[in-house]
Amino acid sequence: MKSRCKDYMHEPLLRAFGRPRRETTSALTILTWNVEQGGAKVEAIVEALQGPLKADVYALQEVDRRTRRSGYQDLPEKVARRLGVDYVFGAEFEELAQGGAFELPLRGQAILSRLPILHTRILRFRHQPHNWGGWWKPRLTFFQPRRGGRMALVAELQWDDSKLVLYNTHIESQASDHDRALQMSEILDDLWSQYPPGTPVIIAGDFNTKEGHRATVIGSLQAAAFGDVLEAAPGPLYTSPKSKQRLDWIFVRGLQSHDAGIHPLEISGHFPVTSKISMARNVELKTCSSLAREIYREEGDIHEG
Repeated sequence: MKSRCKDYMHEPLLRAFGRPRRETTSALTILTWNVEQGGAKVEAIVEALQGPLKADVYALQEVDRRTRRSGYQDLPEKVARRLGVDYVFGAEFEELAQGGAFELPLRGQAILSRLPILHTRILRFRHQPHNWGGWWKPRLTFFQPRRGGRMALVAELQWDDSKLVLYNTHIESQASDHDRALQMSEILDDLWSQYPPGTPVIIAGDFNTKEGHRATVIGSLQAAAFGDVLEAAPGPLYTSPKSKQRLDWIFVRGLQSHDAGIHPLEISGHFPVTSKISMARNVELKTCSSLAREIYREEGDIHEG
């Protein structure tokens, strides 16, 4: 079982249930949504994704796979089959209090796509400020004992003659603004080391930005030439109906966004965010790594290596 856990934690699970779209299209719809495990609400989730939230690419967070609370369902596979799309799933955590008799109970991120998925990988953050799996934690649901760590699920998608890179991330909730900024800096460093400056990129997910637009995470993305798809949208802009905070974001670089919005659906504790995107032309792109490092070096807590 341990070896299987290690495989899931390091290698994404990729499966195809659709016929990826290869015809030329000038615009795509992207969605990000923290579905909070899914479980008993999976039918409502599927209906929303088939209807008002229909998109070309879906970035989902907190997706359960074979957990007791979700009836041991393989939720990413079930949703992908219903939508007729390809998907990739990356495990964020093994849920130690949600086990069954056969497969490891996992929670993580899923990317569902109508575009061909060329390559996927897991970017596990080196900086993990919260210990979810301490030896002292009882293996009871209330204490949320877990093995693993926060990460970004990375997918390279074929969009006409271009490669579109998507980082689907879930930044730590039990941490400071500075800790969350350090995790985002790892995404920016990875982006700069892996892809040329002109590559169109989306960074989407649950950033847990309790500080809203004032969060250092947001400032670092803006400094790296990323734009918030809801920047021009009228307020109030919150995605957590309980806390009235903006936790969920879509940022783009080398792309133009339009018709972006927040959908107040009472299905999970997060409202989904969608946007249409198209290729930006003649856009001067800044480097990411150097700008991110300038921001965090002031704090004296940059992790080299």
